[in-house]
Amino acid sequence: MVSLELRRISKSFGSTPVLQDVDLALAQGDICVIVGPSGCGKTTMLRIVAGLERAFDGEIILDGQVANKSWPSQRDLSMVFQGDSLFSHLTGFQNMAYPLRGCGIKREEIRRRIEKIAALLNVTNILQRRPQEMSGGERQRIAIGRSLARGPGCLLLDEPMASLDPHLRGQLRDLLRKIHETNGGSMLLASHDQADAMQLGHKVAVMNKGRIEQFGTPMDIFRLPINRFVASFFGQAGMNFLGGTIKTTDRGPQLLLENNQQFAIKGEVQKEQRVELGLRPESLLPAAIAPKQWAHIQAAFESCRFNGGQLEVTLRVTESNVLRAALPISMSEYMPTMHEQVTFAFDAKQALIFSDNEIGARLDIGIGEGA
Repeated sequence: MVSLELRRISKSFGSTPVLQDVDLALAQGDICVIVGPSGCGKTTMLRIVAGLERAFDGEIILDGQVANKSWPSQRDLSMVFQGDSLFSHLTGFQNMAYPLRGCGIKREEIRRRIEKIAALLNVTNILQRRPQEMSGGERQRIAIGRSLARGPGCLLLDEPMASLDPHLRGQLRDLLRKIHETNGGSMLLASHDQADAMQLGHKVAVMNKGRIEQFGTPMDIFRLPINRFVASFFGQAGMNFLGGTIKTTDRGPQLLLENNQQFAIKGEVQKEQRVELGLRPESLLPAAIAPKQWAHIQAAFESCRFNGGQLEVTLRVTESNVLRAALPISMSEYMPTMHEQVTFAFDAKQALIFSDNEIGARLDIGIGEGA
């Protein structure tokens, strides 16, 4: 198993910065998922770790040793690319065995390794096929098997599930968990899919514009995003934001929303501070079935649509403020009519408040219960 640390890694293509002072630490045996929008620098980071790109500045530390000048073959790493990049003229077995040939490994040992990995990946029956005779999911599993054949201490995966349909993506996630449980080793995976981060990652790094905005466990990032970008990006459904102003009144500090609803504020605040109230769609419920101590908010029912295993309800709070609620499909028969005024509720303990500026940092204040 390999420990990995990146210290202040920077990289530019021409005058365009791609990575800016990136710090990252991956302990031995950990799975770390890097998530972020397209163009944020995920792939470039993996290529730098693998030795396929050179960083302009910073250090790559593998098992306590600086590896900046090490050749890719000298690093105890193996990389799976977004495209399967298999040799079309070779069979699945030959593709998986390719990295082992020329390394002095005996033919019997190569066959033993490939058969063991093929059984783990459930591709034994397609080893004699060529890539053009395989499905997309089968080709990706062969590509993973090729990387595993070397027995790397850390497996790098660059969006390995991007071209697969949702059902196959779920199967591949299960497979990667099984590989980790069976073979051990560390994994560093780049993805734009939130499910990869939440279901696979021991740690998650959320990237934006070449920087890591937040690094931590999936639960910590979901519950306490450091800023508005992380809150809106991380999670199956982005966070709702309602604009408002914090005012000091005779009853103490109050959050006044744009629809004139008020909520008591806990914590130290600035006078006349513009903020945004953040609410997860999963944390909203009709007031009639919510716990009594939850805070209430009024809105007009706008739409309801089936979205996977949930109902996605849209509520109009003001002309410029909309709430999305994710409800169980069992509530479909209780949906109100269009434009009907409804009352929804949320747990004040889970509500977050962000500054209303370009950074959108999460503030260390909250909503009082029973507001």
